[in-house]
Amino acid sequence: WARYFGREHLGSIQGVGQTIGVVGASVGPIPLGIAEDFLGGFDAALNLLALMPIMVGFTLLMLSDPKRKSTI
Repeated sequence: WARYFGREHLGSIQGVGQTIGVVGASVGPIPLGIAEDFLGGFDAALNLLALMPIMVGFTLLMLSDPKRKSTI
């Protein structure tokens, strides 16, 4: 976190990130329930959800290091 956003507002930035995680965890069962109702099982939805961390991982690998300002 600090490497990309700096340390000045690190607590606020981490708070937003954690809030997004909690909202995702609380809303996540809804699409799974809908998928189970329409598709008769969780397999398709869980396979789709399993791809998300893989896509995020590839995205993170493509990020470049932030440019640092010279302090001298």
